[in-house]
This record gives sequence, C-alpha cells and structure tokens, in this order.
Amino acid sequence: MDSTYIIDDVQIWNSDGIIDKCHVLVKDGVVDKLSDEPITAPYKHIKASGMVLIPAGVDPQVHLRVPGQKEKEIAHTGVAAAIKGGYGAILNMPNTKPVIDNVEVCNKTLEEIAPVEEATGVKVLLSAAITKGQVGKEATDYQGLKDWGVAAFTDDGVGVTDDDLMRQVFAASSESGIPVLQHAETLRHGGILASGPLQRALKLPPYPASAETKMVARDLELLREYPNAKYHVLHISSKDTIDIVDKAKKSGLTATCEVSPHHLWFCSEDIDES
Repeated sequence: MDSTYIIDDVQIWNSDGIIDKCHVLVKDGVVDKLSDEPITAPYKHIKASGMVLIPAGVDPQVHLRVPGQKEKEIAHTGVAAAIKGGYGAILNMPNTKPVIDNVEVCNKTLEEIAPVEEATGVKVLLSAAITKGQVGKEATDYQGLKDWGVAAFTDDGVGVTDDDLMRQVFAASSESGIPVLQHAETLRHGGILASGPLQRALKLPPYPASAETKMVARDLELLREYPNAKYHVLHISSKDTIDIVDKAKKSGLTATCEVSPHHLWFCSEDIDES
C-alpha cells in the first residue's frame, strides 16, 4: 500500500464519541487529517462505507513464548497476529524458558523482540515474574526489574498463594505504580472440568468457582494494606469474581479484571458429549 492514502466515508469510534462519514488522510502510517468533506487528492482511496475505524488495541496478556519456546510461538508470528487483530501494543507473559524473572533474561528477550518491533511498529511490553522461577517461594528483584522497564509483575499460569510474597509485590506496586497481575487459582482444589453434562458423564471432579474466588478475595484483603497498589485478575471465569472485584473498586481499591472470549461466550453445556 502507498505510504499516503485516504480512507473515505468511514465511521470513527474514539474516546470523544462516534464520527459518521469521515474522510481520513494517512501519511506514512500516521493520521494527518480528518474531514467531514471528501478529500480530493491524487492518492490511493480506500472505500470504507459501512466500516468502522477504531484506535489500535492493547492486549494485556500475550504469550510470544520468547525466549526459549519457539516450538509454541516466536516473536514474529505473535506480533503478526497482533497486527491482524488490530493491536498496536501487547504485554508479553514471563512463563518462558528461562522464566523472565531477572534483568539478564529481560535483555535476552529484548534482543529477540526489538527487530520485530522495529519492523512492525507494534510495541511489545514485558511482564516479569512475581517469584523466581514462578515456583512461589522467593520474590524477584522488583526494584531492579522496575528500573529495567518491565510493565507488570505476574506469575501467569500459577497463582501466588503465599501471603507474604503477595504483600511484597503489592508493596513494590504501591511504590512503583507497576500493576500486579494474578492468575487466580488455588492449589490442590482437585477440580478438572466445570460442572455440566460432560463432567458428570465422564465422572470427573467438578472444577469449583471457589478455586478462583478464594484467591481473589484473599488478594483484595491484602491489597487493603497497600491502597496505592494496582491489582488485576487475569482471565476470570466466575461471575462471583466480578462481584468481588466490583465491591473492591467501589471501596476505593485499584482492582480490575478481564475475561477471555471463550469464557464469555461458551460454557460446559456447549461441549459435545459425543
């Protein structure tokens, strides 16, 4: 596509509201002009009637699997998928080989990601583990990782069960403003599949909502000790978690959560028993 082009008759959604029948001049990948009148210029025109133009998204949980897991993903393919999905920035998770739990691994990760960032314009932010090796026993160097430039702390894939470790990372978040992302799942809950026809037919232990909600409730109680800390629950699966987080937000805590598309649109009853 030419470096300068015009998007004609598009509807724009942004923080200011909705703009109908807008004409957009783009130069070198940057919006140069918005007009409610057709732009007559000798550039390539893209007819966009009936289409919507929105700001690029930010995906707060992405697995580029960098470093060390190229059999699952590489930076190029992961970022290419982000572009196709309309994302301009992504947050990379730290459960890699080795785990992103120190500055040296951050540097190694950046070596692989930087060329892809430069080639695509997609910003890749790094999260670092809450605990060394993501084994839940010893805190990482929060200050050193913060100084390096990580954007979040998380043991994604493993819930942090130790109260003192959560206090330490909340204290670090309170001082630095860096959010803490929790994969909320208590250990040894024994569940395998959400309660439903297939779970009962296969005689599998039901996966209890309490495995998630108990950890979130515990975290929010600890968060009250560090009211300036930022807390986010990754890919929730229970309505009860929404209620708990909503109550915490109304009490003044900085607490957020997000749901994955499959949790939003499907349930265990949708699984074909055959």
